[in-house]
Amino acid sequence: MKKLLAIVATLLTIACQETTIEPLVYGSIGGIITDEDNQPLSGVVVATIPPTSITLTDSSGHFLIEALSEGQYTVTAEKGNYLNENASIQVNTNQTSQLVMSMEKKQAILGALQGTLLDGLTNHPISGVSLTTQPPSVALLTDANGQFRVDSLPEGEYTLIAKKVGYTKDSVAIAVSSGNTTDITMLMEPEAATAFNIPVQPFPAARSGGYTDSVTLSWGIENRQTEAELRFDVSLYQSGETTQRTVASE
Repeated sequence: MKKLLAIVATLLTIACQETTIEPLVYGSIGGIITDEDNQPLSGVVVATIPPTSITLTDSSGHFLIEALSEGQYTVTAEKGNYLNENASIQVNTNQTSQLVMSMEKKQAILGALQGTLLDGLTNHPISGVSLTTQPPSVALLTDANGQFRVDSLPEGEYTLIAKKVGYTKDSVAIAVSSGNTTDITMLMEPEAATAFNIPVQPFPAARSGGYTDSVTLSWGIENRQTEAELRFDVSLYQSGETTQRTVASE
């Protein structure tokens, strides 16, 4: 009986002891991230070292990281086309430590494009060729030697389009790489000259009579390429027949 009373007394003593649990107290980091022109940057990935949580800046460039234990942290900021930034900050309990960060835009690494435009028949340089690219970047003309050059062209794949009156429009796929010069040669084909037009209301009219057999024929050429050789054959067809008789050549 005495042992039982001793055990009960011990239990009562333990039950009467008070246990104090300290509440968890945290701090936070808040701030704003801007660009070089002091304009807010949205969508910046914000994290801490040592790792805690990751968040994004809102449309006004603000962010907030909560539930941080007291101590020293490094805040990191990352966003495409911008250089990564970081800053150290002290976090205290029951406080929001404020931070302002500015991010610098990455400088594009550029390449160059140069080339020569030549006549596809004569291999002579063509001046005054209009050149454009797709996607759009520049618009320029070839010089007296048929040459062109474009500096500071962003890296990527382009289609170079060449146009000039008297030549067939042409294009070529090119790739521009950072820090390098892409060199190309394009051959443009002259447009075919119109040698003749279909006669309209010829004289004398079909089936007419009373005329001599002496006939004078004449013709001309528009948009002629001076280097091209042209040959003309004049042929006669008897009505109702498909055979021809060549009566003149030049």
